[in-house]
Amino acid sequence: MDGTYDSLSATSASLAQLVSAFRAKGCSNIYVKKLAANDNSKNQPYFGSHLTDLSFLYQGEVTASQSGSVKKDSRKSSVKYQVEFPFNWLDLSGNTYAAPNAKLIYYPQ
Repeated sequence: MDGTYDSLSATSASLAQLVSAFRAKGCSNIYVKKLAANDNSKNQPYFGSHLTDLSFLYQGEVTASQSGSVKKDSRKSSVKYQVEFPFNWLDLSGNTYAAPNAKLIYYPQ
């Protein structure tokens, strides 16, 4: 499928092509994060140490929910905080694909 992240058109795209595709959709700011080796479809990319670091990205209400973390430090807090994040993927043809249930999550532990 041409719109997927690992298609030939996606992996060979230039920065100028990406900027042009975003501008065509009305974007005035583009934020880039270089992903770590383990930031893949099975892991959540790390964007900051607290949701307030990313408040420029969202305008929703932050809600608390129970965390199922089994990390050593999870004894300190079993709560996670999250905010809905309307997110779409964009291909170089200008097609957008909804990312359902996308959210920003802060795990205090």
